[in-house]
Amino acid sequence: MSAAAHIDRESRAQPSAAPPLSSHWLAALVLAAAFVAPLPHGDKIGGLPSLCVFHNLTGLPCPGCGFTRSLVCCAHGQLGNAIIYHPLGPILFAALAWWSIIGVVSFVKSVTNSQYLRTTIDKPVKPSRLVRFASYAGLILLLAVWVARLAHVLPSPP
Repeated sequence: MSAAAHIDRESRAQPSAAPPLSSHWLAALVLAAAFVAPLPHGDKIGGLPSLCVFHNLTGLPCPGCGFTRSLVCCAHGQLGNAIIYHPLGPILFAALAWWSIIGVVSFVKSVTNSQYLRTTIDKPVKPSRLVRFASYAGLILLLAVWVARLAHVLPSPP
């Protein structure tokens, strides 16, 4: 047997290494923090001051103003309050949950080397045209909400 064939056989026998930390894990961390954080009261979560530099300097809402409070409300099942804090918060919460689930499945697949997972999920998730479209649409919606808030068409978060 040649040395190359022997090395190739050994590399296939060992399970693949766990994937490094990625955006999947960051999404899961954000969701975990939303579940752990106390419900917001007005413009504060747990009595902490706003960390938004744009809002603190200008007094105007930034495009993402209210997202943190909205995610916390979503995590605690208060969808109405979540929409008040930021209309796109529940959509972001759902996207983070979906992205976290994909990360967990990919991680389990790589660690367990499961035959079932190899046959059902055989390719890593790559940005597709749909993901790119959703990203651009999300950016346009975010800017539209911001402009509507600045024009007082939509209320700024409390």
